[in-house]
Amino acid sequence: MLALSALSALLIGGLAASAASAAVPPVASPAPAPAPVSAAASPAASPGWLNARDFGASGSEYSTTATTVAGAKEIVVAAVGDFQVGQGVMVSECHPRVVSQTLWGPRHAVVMGRALQGKAELRGYDGTQGDWVILLIDIPEGGKAFRWSEDLARTWHPGGAVGPDWQPLRDGLEVRFSEHDWEKGYNVAFSCRGQLVSAITAIDGTTVTLRDAPSRAVAAATLRHCDDAALQAAIDEAVKTRMNLHLPNGRYRLSRGLVVRQPMSFTLEGAQAEHTILDISEGQGACITLSQGSDATLRRMTMLGHSGFAERDQCGILRTQGSSYFWGFGAKGCNAVTISNTRRVLVEDCHGRRMATECFVSGSRSRGLPDKPTQDHSQSTVYLRCSAIDCGRNAFNDVTAGSENTSVIECRIVDVGGCAWEGASRFVKFVGNYVRNAGTVAMGNLGVANRDATFPALGAGQHLVANNIFESTVPYGGAAVRAAVGATQVHITHNTFVNFNASAVHLSGSSDPTHYPTAQAVVAGNLFDMTAVDAAPVPRTAIDISAAQVIVADNQILVRGECDRTVTALRLLEPAIDITVHDNLIRNCGQGLACGRASSQVAAVIDPQTFTLGRRFLPLEHRLETQLQGWQIAWLTGGRAEALSTVQGITGASGTDPVTVRLAAPPERLEAGRSFDALPPQSNWNLHDNTIADCLQPAVFDIYGSPTTIFRNNILTRGTAAGVPQAILVGGQVHLLGNHLVGFDEPGSAALSLQASAFRQTARSRIRDNVFAGCAEAVRDAVGGVWTPAAAAVNAIVEPAVAAPAVAPAAGAAAPVAAPAHGAACHGSADPRRPRRGVAMAGPRPHYRHRPAARRTRLPPGTGPRLRCLGRHYPLPRGAGRGAGRDRPARRHRLRLLRRRRALAARSRRTALGPLGLHRRRPPGHTRWRHHPRAERGPRVPRALPGAGHSDRVDLRVGPAPGRPRPGHRPRTRPALQPRPAPRRPAGLAGLAGHRRALLRCGPGRGPGPGTRPVAAAASRPLRGKAREPRMDTDEHGWEGDPTAEGAEERRGGEEGRGRGVNHERHEGHERKRGGGRGRVRP
Repeated sequence: MLALSALSALLIGGLAASAASAAVPPVASPAPAPAPVSAAASPAASPGWLNARDFGASGSEYSTTATTVAGAKEIVVAAVGDFQVGQGVMVSECHPRVVSQTLWGPRHAVVMGRALQGKAELRGYDGTQGDWVILLIDIPEGGKAFRWSEDLARTWHPGGAVGPDWQPLRDGLEVRFSEHDWEKGYNVAFSCRGQLVSAITAIDGTTVTLRDAPSRAVAAATLRHCDDAALQAAIDEAVKTRMNLHLPNGRYRLSRGLVVRQPMSFTLEGAQAEHTILDISEGQGACITLSQGSDATLRRMTMLGHSGFAERDQCGILRTQGSSYFWGFGAKGCNAVTISNTRRVLVEDCHGRRMATECFVSGSRSRGLPDKPTQDHSQSTVYLRCSAIDCGRNAFNDVTAGSENTSVIECRIVDVGGCAWEGASRFVKFVGNYVRNAGTVAMGNLGVANRDATFPALGAGQHLVANNIFESTVPYGGAAVRAAVGATQVHITHNTFVNFNASAVHLSGSSDPTHYPTAQAVVAGNLFDMTAVDAAPVPRTAIDISAAQVIVADNQILVRGECDRTVTALRLLEPAIDITVHDNLIRNCGQGLACGRASSQVAAVIDPQTFTLGRRFLPLEHRLETQLQGWQIAWLTGGRAEALSTVQGITGASGTDPVTVRLAAPPERLEAGRSFDALPPQSNWNLHDNTIADCLQPAVFDIYGSPTTIFRNNILTRGTAAGVPQAILVGGQVHLLGNHLVGFDEPGSAALSLQASAFRQTARSRIRDNVFAGCAEAVRDAVGGVWTPAAAAVNAIVEPAVAAPAVAPAAGAAAPVAAPAHGAACHGSADPRRPRRGVAMAGPRPHYRHRPAARRTRLPPGTGPRLRCLGRHYPLPRGAGRGAGRDRPARRHRLRLLRRRRALAARSRRTALGPLGLHRRRPPGHTRWRHHPRAERGPRVPRALPGAGHSDRVDLRVGPAPGRPRPGHRPRTRPALQPRPAPRRPAGLAGLAGHRRALLRCGPGRGPGPGTRPVAAAASRPLRGKAREPRMDTDEHGWEGDPTAEGAEERRGGEEGRGRGVNHERHEGHERKRGGGRGRVRP
């Protein structure tokens, strides 16, 4: 797709060749006159400006019929109209000749059209076959005969033998061939024209005398204005006198392009973009070519060609049996603007229509080496508010790596048969454009023909593609945005894809003997609406990555309405390395995350351990002599991996020599054309914090994987998708850590499916800290030995809810209250009130009479109670929880923790409060005893430590510390400090079943009022052991205690509630009396 165009060679060496004229309908009606522009408003009336009309340019659309006689300069016209002496004209059909002969080939080589030099001849063209005839001769590789076409490869006709004898084509046209190596595969193109380009020397009535005589008699030729000679004279004068040129409104017909040589601060400006038209539909070449010079400006013009979107198959690369690189526009081309080695250019409010070649194109030498700099090269090119509409080939193009700082800004690209942008240049900005039904924004195109000595140091293909709108589909290139064959340092950010029925972004790691791979890209902040609206949906991918060193972040990929099984949201292919994918939202796609493998191929065998590369997907660095040591190669037979080989080193990527692979040991079978997969020692794939919902295949890992392939902290839900076989399919070494898989409860569905791999990579996967909630089957292990009881113990499984049978209430009895469908007890426990040890309980909470249901919240199982002390959390020993409070080891452990807490508090008063300028004395009336009754201590006031914003868990409270006074000890007092309340944030318990840590607020402050603290959140760790589940009194918001006024009154010392400082609890037939205060542990 990203092949070098035929125009690039012309741009580097000089200017594109101009061609002659073409046929049109016999009579063309004049168009309505454009709105007049006053002389005062025109730049032509200002000093420093020239007017094109002063040089004989007519700008007229008028045409008439004419009768010509062979050899006579006088022609008779139907009406003279606005023709004047001195004006240029073009006459159709009266001057037949062959204007262009080019040779393309041989096959399998990047060789563009060049002069035929007598290797083949054509005779018999007399104009009767057509006013503009393109004959294409196709000589296949190894063949002895040829075929031919006159509609640029749409239809082919059989020919004769390739030899010195004349071979007939049609209507008197014949061709013959001289001695040449035709068996290598070639194409020959002949361009025949019948148009005469001349000028009027005299007018006498209806007789018009031309400067040149026609060579053929025609009864009804067409006479038109031709303004290219007058406009070229005006341009030359303006450049010579350092003045600008103004084009009044009008249609200026061109038989050849205009050339601005060595412009210096030159401006060519039309009156109005809509009404100032350069029409090259009867000619070939660029409407305007800028050659060298500096500071050129083109403004307010429309340029019209001859081949639109409907002819795109005739303008692009033609599939022939001869040459591998034949481009249709090389035989019949035209374009709007060509820039060749001009330092600074601004093209503003210029518009191209029906262009066969790249509409706006630039080519330049590079800046050169530090010791040999190049002065004349494109340093800055800006296309501002331009458009390319209804064109056969590319809209905008930089064909070489030498151009720098090209910007396409706020342009409109609609119905373009080639690329919307194609660039091998450096530091490109494609920003704020609207693209609909156009080809790829193609970055890269670095082949052997368009890179130079500066490439190893500077690289090429650096692009910023941002803030664009892409709509509809992509008729050419396969994806809306593609970085390939050498593009590096690419940013694709904040673009919007609307109703997109084609692939969106493709970062290709593919390369071949003539191109480099792509690497180093960022795809972030884009919105992909992959909904197919106007046509049947086709298979498409939002983000497709096989290149190395890529970050994909903060994108949203969705399909509106029902799930579309033809959409793949994100595809990753090995052996790409250093891939980070995070914080993306994927919804309603057929495949959410699809990870696969890309194969490479052996080109030629050098010895039993050495071979050269053909097509490959390898992250080669062109600055390294030897690379990829220690990689492995998996040899494929019928698409299946059979054997492994170790790479000793790959050489040749830093130069033009073939890339060579040296193996540590010879494989069993090494032959040309054999395919293989490359396995890196560490792939460095980090896929985390993504959300994948309502997809038919949420995540598929059909890869080899590596120790650094990690899929962590992602959320996968089934939603409304039906027929989902599994949430995650793993067929290689992939570590699944801390993911949440919810709702895959269809019959036969599984949350995680483990597949066998060729070299048992799946068996080396780590699976832990995951939550499988509401799934019909948690893990389906087809490998064996991966999902063991030990693996199950470090993950949490919550089974789907089981609906209880409806029971009619007895007469006069109240209807039972339906329990919330949170799920049944885990692992099929018979009694939902008494789940098995070591697992979390889902579903309705068991009822305990001594405590309201709103205040019962379970902690993660097996963690044991934790004591919070000055932002630190200390676990109690196993068995110290519910029902084991009287154990002597537990009491000793509590005393040790309390003593440590006192030491920390004292150290905090000495160190933390002092440097912050807080007073060190206690408030008056406040004691330091730990378990003093609350009525004597006064209210508790939370105070945040100033400057400690680095951790929201640190919450020092200067006030009475709980504890009992020692006998005979007098408490010390200190002046009161002003209270500084801590921020209130309801946080709730951290994590679900299977989490090991949950930070627990153990102080006496409760409720959402002053002096309270929410339960803090913490990182999760899986459950272990069979300890019973401790409980904590929290409401639904995560606040301790009962938020109601009655509960608050009870806590403040109601007669029927708990006393101050004393907590009576009933739990499973046991009573405990526990001291109140800040340091107590609440089960």
